[in-house]
Formats: sequence, structure tokens, C-alpha cells
Amino acid sequence: ASIKESENWAVIEISDNGPKITDAQIRAIKELFNSSKKNGLGIGIPITNSIAALHNGKLEFQHRIPTGLTARMLLPLTEE
Repeated sequence: ASIKESENWAVIEISDNGPKITDAQIRAIKELFNSSKKNGLGIGIPITNSIAALHNGKLEFQHRIPTGLTARMLLPLTEE
């Protein structure tokens, strides 16, 4: 995990080395009730995405090579 500043954004990054996921899975990751876990509710990422949006931020996901995923929350350092 890391926290850094990039241009006018505070950037919080978390990466893992889990199994590779498809582009379709990345596109669907923010959908409410979408979970790959057997007993998952599919609300954690949508809630996190809503929190970022309420602060004029955004939540991004990116493949890691060879496997894994990076989740990145960007929050503005200045008010708009």
C-alpha cells in the first residue's frame, strides 16, 4: 500500500498478486452486489466508490503483470 501526491490528487494505492482477472471483471467490479466470493455481498467496492465520488474523487483498477490487481483511490487536494 502507498499514499502519494500526484499533480492535484492524493493517491492511495493497494496492490495484490492474486489470480489474473479479465477486463470484463474489472469493468464490473464497481457494480452493486457483484462478488466473486462465495459468501460475498458485493457492497464493499461500491461503497468505497461512492465515498470517493462524494469527495470528488475516483476509484480505478489496473491489471498487474504477471498477476494481480492495483486499486487506486484519487482524491482532489483542492476544492472544486
